[in-house]
Amino acid sequence: MRLTAFHRLAAALAAVLLTSAASAATRGPGEPPAAGAAAERWASLDRNGDGAIDRREAAARPRLTERFDRIDRNGDGRLARDEVREAVRLAEARRDARQTQSRATRARFDWLDANDDRALTLAELGDHAPRLRERFVAIDSNRDGRLVREELRAYARAQREAKGQRGA
Repeated sequence: MRLTAFHRLAAALAAVLLTSAASAATRGPGEPPAAGAAAERWASLDRNGDGAIDRREAAARPRLTERFDRIDRNGDGRLARDEVREAVRLAEARRDARQTQSRATRARFDWLDANDDRALTLAELGDHAPRLRERFVAIDSNRDGRLVREELRAYARAQREAKGQRGA
């Protein structure tokens, strides 16, 4: 048994080392791993090699086409590398903010859930969450006097959608 576990571990380490070596071989000297992949993606889109992506080239990627005008900050009809880099940076920042918000929301829910039953009651909310208390009845979709995470998510989703419709 020990020998088998040892062989599995050795095989896994060898696979990692081989993968790393193969990845390093496809990159230029001193080039970070992600840069090689990014350069390949850029080259696959920049068909005419002019260093920018125009609308015709962007058509190969529907999501890029959909976001083209937002990414093209200077409005010249072409996406320069710095515009795309900035769009990626902003998207990553938004994703990180959403993840941080999600973790904070889960932590607050857990803190408020005094009896650890995965549901919040008006008594548990006390004075700790006045806005949630005000909206309790609207959020409690099944009217059982308890708020579970799914009810909170559904309410938040409905609020975002309503806000989006008002802004349109």
